[in-house]
This record gives sequence, C-alpha cells and structure tokens, in this order.
Amino acid sequence: MWVKKTNYQIIVFIDPKGLEHSKGLDDEKIQFANIEIKKIEQKIQVNNPNLKLFSFIISVTEYQKLIKGSKKQTSKEEYKQNNVLFLEDENWPEELFHKIL
Repeated sequence: MWVKKTNYQIIVFIDPKGLEHSKGLDDEKIQFANIEIKKIEQKIQVNNPNLKLFSFIISVTEYQKLIKGSKKQTSKEEYKQNNVLFLEDENWPEELFHKIL
C-alpha cells in the first residue's frame, strides 16, 4: 500500500499469512515485519528522508489457536506491537492505519 502525504510518502507491506507453524515473536517473518524493514528504511532515507516503510503480517490464524500449547503465552498486544494483526479482529484495518499515521 502506498500513502502519499504532502511532505512524505509511506510504503506499507501487508502480508496475509497463517502463523500456526510460527516460532512466536522470534519467527523470521515477524522479525522482518518488525525489525528488518526499519533497517531497510534507514538505508533508503539517506537519499530520501521523506519515505517511511512499514510491514505488517495479517494473521489468518486466530490468536487462541496460535498460542495453544505454547510454553510462552505471548499476549495479543505483544504481537500487535510487533506488527502482527489478526484477521479475526474486525478493527485490524484501523489499528494498521493508526500505527502508520
């Protein structure tokens, strides 16, 4: 998704996927969405300081199914802080826009 504002542009990568085989917040997909994309943003901003990058995973796996049987019960809020939103939550689009704007 590309959002163009007067002074800057925002590019958002939105990846719908199931996370039932995920390793929790340490999963490389989640790490990319949360950490690696910001490293890429820093490199790009050297030549284009008005460009912001975001990446989100929209999990088709329900939260309760995701944490079922896991030793570490990661809260839904922790997932959201790491740019993982859940399709089961009707307000996920609002959460996404709130975070990028």
